[in-house]
This record gives sequence, structure tokens and C-alpha cells, in this order.
Amino acid sequence: MIPALRKNFCRGIAAALLVATGTATAEELFEIRRIEVGGNTLLADDAVRRLTAPFVGPDKGFRDIQMALEALEGAYRAAGYTAVQVITPEQELTGGTLRLEVRETPVATVTVAGNRHFSEANIRATLPSLQEGKTPNARLLSENIQLANENPAKQLDVVLALSEKHPGQLDATVNVEDERPFRGFVNADNTGTRLTGRHRLGVGLRHSNLWDRDHTATFAYTGSPDKPDGTKVDIYSLGYRFPLYGIGDSIDLFYAKSNIDTPAAAFTLGAFENLTGKGELYGIRWNHYFQRRGEWSTKLIVGWDVRAIATTCTGPSGEKDYLKGLSAGCTPYTTRPLSATYAGTWQRPGVAGDFSAGLAYNLATGQHHEYSTVDGKTGNDRYSLVAGNRNTRDDFTVLRLGGSVSQLLPANWMARVAGSLQSSFRYPLPPAEQIGLSGAQTVRGFHERTVAADSGYVVNVELYAPDVAPLLTLPGNLRPLLFVDAARGYSYGMPTRDAGRTGTEPAGIMSAGLGLRYSYKKDVQVRFDVASVVDAGPAEDLSDASKTRNGDWLGHFNIVVGF
Repeated sequence: MIPALRKNFCRGIAAALLVATGTATAEELFEIRRIEVGGNTLLADDAVRRLTAPFVGPDKGFRDIQMALEALEGAYRAAGYTAVQVITPEQELTGGTLRLEVRETPVATVTVAGNRHFSEANIRATLPSLQEGKTPNARLLSENIQLANENPAKQLDVVLALSEKHPGQLDATVNVEDERPFRGFVNADNTGTRLTGRHRLGVGLRHSNLWDRDHTATFAYTGSPDKPDGTKVDIYSLGYRFPLYGIGDSIDLFYAKSNIDTPAAAFTLGAFENLTGKGELYGIRWNHYFQRRGEWSTKLIVGWDVRAIATTCTGPSGEKDYLKGLSAGCTPYTTRPLSATYAGTWQRPGVAGDFSAGLAYNLATGQHHEYSTVDGKTGNDRYSLVAGNRNTRDDFTVLRLGGSVSQLLPANWMARVAGSLQSSFRYPLPPAEQIGLSGAQTVRGFHERTVAADSGYVVNVELYAPDVAPLLTLPGNLRPLLFVDAARGYSYGMPTRDAGRTGTEPAGIMSAGLGLRYSYKKDVQVRFDVASVVDAGPAEDLSDASKTRNGDWLGHFNIVVGF
């Protein structure tokens, strides 16, 4: 963090200003014909003249001089120059000219300390607003630090202090904590399905300082070690991030490809025996970081995604047929949402939180499909068929909100409340855009996305016990927890009990359970939860393969090991 640098300089206005006939009293008025400002190199001259113009004229007093000082200093602070001081040098007002002096407090030295894996040149390039001979801009420096700390292999902070060797200047120390920029990881979880294998095993590689410019590239592959015979599960992903330190922003590029084939035993609908679950996801994110304000760090994320879902069904002879009007799950489609999200974090002693609020608008292109809804509506568009023959919009809009709060309690207990919300503004959505209500990250005790909806919300309440690793003589940190999860969703245009009519179908599910969180340095992260279903909701009406009933138990685990 950057400590406050401002000191209460004694301006001594009454003692420093002498009028023509001697020392003026506080009640005495005089004329100020012009105000000269010396030492300014940061604000435009026109801006300085506009700021001081209201204090020029007859019948002025020391209060007007004080207000002129404060107006100038306020302008510097608003521009981010919090270390700048404005003073009134000793002078006479014989000619009606008031002189103000700006002390810009430049940086005398920059010292980089603690870096082992990142060069000093890299650290200095990370902070373009911190240079010897220049007055630091707190706003730009804050943005530089936030952006630099997005790098997973290094963290830094900057300490500014008045220089002992260079009076009127600052010494800057950049404290760095870093690690090897090239790392790998292995992860395992049970987020799969009965058809493709319950477990997932993945490996990834990441380099966080390509070209010595903080460019980060990540590659990951995920497969299924227990997939049924004849089933293919291959999921690849690539990510690339590069910072734009000159403007305090960063850009993310990403690509993912899923190739999942299931045999005849996994899917049978008439003569169509093979289901191929293929898809691609790629896109771009522009991240703009705002100046940190006290406890708050915020950013704006503008993105464009392309989600190409290529699920098809083939017959015994390999012929393709999309089963239009009969099986929306066999129809390829693509969504292209353009999104803007405002997100942030805040932290104070004993409590921390995060939030996000985003809006996505689909830029529809691609093939049209004929559809026919239960209530007799027909048409030809891109998504109504894949949304389950529900009348939707090609240019759909989705609102997404999220956040969490963690509160430290007495005896090192901790409570955490998290939630997410999605609204489709009462329009049906294609499956890829629906909110998932069930799974390891939402309502535990259910398999992944067995319950989803067009609009809905998820709430997680957790109570963490103190670290028990020392009691068990384990390295690292181990915390047990209790939790309650609940979700409710709404799907629109669904068939009702009245033949030929559609309506809104609500879905509510709930679970409770206990879990463990283990971590060892940055090398090992283990998450294990076991949940009992309190309210199975619509999951109780699914097929036997996915059916969930009240009282059922299900465990979720996720293990990540770095190397």
C-alpha cells in the first residue's frame, strides 16, 4: 500500500504576506490584480488561470488567499498528484500581484527489493508512472499496482517516503514477492456424468512472464479416466493475457474446444444412436482498472464471446439428422454475446467481499431453424428450437449479478455468504446461456447442471471452523465447514398442465452438508464437500440416471497440485 504523504505545512499567510504600509491584520482588505503561480509543470496553464481567477479583484483578504491555495491543491489531488504542495512565499503586495509557489515533490530514487525471478527492468516497466525526476501520480500508480498484481507469479507494493538525502523529494521502494513464472498443475474432480465418466483429470502449463513483459500463457487439457468404452472425452483450452501498463489496462484472449462422443448405449432416440457433444468457445476481454479508493478496488470488463455448440445425432449408418422439432439437443447453434461487467473487491480488518454486475447482449448470426411451440406458435429463427421449442429472441439480453462477503468471527471462526443472480427478462434462452442451479459450485448434492433455468438465483451460506492442521500436525491449513445451499429458477414458455398452453415453470432446490478446505502454500489446494438434498425440486422428476430425491447424499471433490 502507499502511505499518506501529505504533511501539514505551515503556510504562515499572515506572517508571510506584507502589504505596502506594513503587516496586515486579518480584517484588512486589499486588491489582488493578478496571481502568479510558479513551479507548476503538471497542470495546464489555462486550467491554473481558471482556478485562480475567482480570487482576483478588489476587497480581497487572507481568506481569499487561503481559498486560492486550496483550489489549486484540490485540482492537483483530483488529477492524482497527492504529494504536491502549494505555498505562499514571503512577499509584498505593493503592485497587487500575489505569488503562489508549487512544490511538486518529484521522485529522487526508485529501489526494487525482494525480486528473485523477475528482473528489475521488468518491475520498473510494470510501474511506468513511477520514475526518477517525476512527480508520482497516485491514481496512475494505483492502477499500475492493481494490474501488476493480477500476475499470478508476482505481487508488489510501493512505499513512498520523504528523502533524507534529497530535501523536497521522495524515495520510492518497490517491495516484490515473486515465484517461478513457469509452473504446471494437475487437477482432478468428479464433475462428470454417468454417460461420459464421473471423474475428470486435467493437466495444465502456465508461463507468467513471456518476453519479460508479464505476458501470461496457459494451456490445459482435461479428460475422463473412467469414461465408458467407446466414449471420447477431450477438452482443450488456451489462454493469453497481456498488460497495457501505459494505460493501466489488460487484454485476455481465450479458446476452448470440447470433443465428447458417446456410444449408442448412452443415447437412444428412435434410430438415432450416437450423440456427439462438440463445441468451441473463444473470445476477448478488455479489462480496465480504476483507481483504488480506500478499501475498494474496481474494474470494468468488456468482452465478446463466441459459443459454438455442435452437438449432433447420427443414425446407425452415420447419416446426420438434426431431428428438427423433436430433439433440440441434436441441433447445433452459436451465440455471440457482447458483455460489459463492473466488478470489484473490498477489504477491511476482519471482513472482505467481492461483487460483479454485468449485462450481455447477443449479436445473433448463423442458421435459422423452424420451430413450433406447445401453444401453436410457429416461426423460423436461430434459438427457439434449441431452447426446447420455446419462443425466444435472437438478440436476447441477460443480466448477471454476483457477490460474496466473508466475516471473521470470534475464536477464528469465519462466516461466508455468496450469491449469484441471472435475469433473461422473461425470455427463454438456449441451454448454453441458462444459469446452472446445481453442482459443486452452486447447490451441492446434485450433479452438474441437472437443474438449470432461464432466470434464477443461487445462495450459499458457509460457516468455517478454525484451522485444525496444527492439532493434526499437518503442514498447511485445514478448515472444516458447514454449509446450506439454495437456488430458485424460472423457465419461460414451458408446457403447462392445460393442453396447448405455456407458462413459467419455477424450480427450487436446497441442500445442506459439511466439507473440508485444505491448502499447502500455493502447491496444493483440496476441496471436499458432502451434501444431503433437502429439496430435490425438479431433479426428482428426471430420468432414473439423473434422478435426485430428498435425503440423497452426494460428495464433491476438487484437487489441484502445482509443480
